[in-house]
Amino acid sequence: VLFRSNELAKKEYLKTIQYDNDMLEAHFNLATIYTKENQSEKAMVHYKIIVNQLSIEEAKYKRKPDPINKMKIDQLQAARIHLADYYLSTKQVKLALEVINDIPVSADKYEKLAQYYEVINEYTKALDIYQQLNQRLKTEKYPSTLLQIKNK
Repeated sequence: VLFRSNELAKKEYLKTIQYDNDMLEAHFNLATIYTKENQSEKAMVHYKIIVNQLSIEEAKYKRKPDPINKMKIDQLQAARIHLADYYLSTKQVKLALEVINDIPVSADKYEKLAQYYEVINEYTKALDIYQQLNQRLKTEKYPSTLLQIKNK
C-alpha cells in the first residue's frame, strides 16, 4: 500500500500493529520510515521484533518447509542487516556478532562480518574478507575500504 505521506503511513502501520502485532511487514515498513527519518531508536524497536519473530519462522520452516513462508523469511532478512549495522555503529559488538551469525550465507553477511572485524580492530581478518568478496563477486566494490584498512 502506498501512502502520500510518511505521517499517514506511520499512523496506518501503527494501527495495523495494534490490531496484529505479528504483522511483520508493517513492522518492517514502519522501521524503514523511521530509518529514513533518522529515528534509529524507534526503527530498532521494530527491527528487533522482526528478528525475534524470524527465528521462530525459520524454526517452523525447518520442521515443515513451505515456499510461502520461505519467501517471507527471505524478504525480512534485511531487518537483521539493519540491526547489525545499528549495533556496529553503536559499538555493541557482542550483539552485532549474534545478529551477523544469524544472517544466512550471503555477501551481506560477510560484508557485515568484515565490518565487525574493523570495529574490533582485527584489520587483517577484515581485509581478508573484503578481498575474498572482491574476488568471488568479481567486483571492485571494496577498494576504498581495503585502502583504509591497509593504512591502519
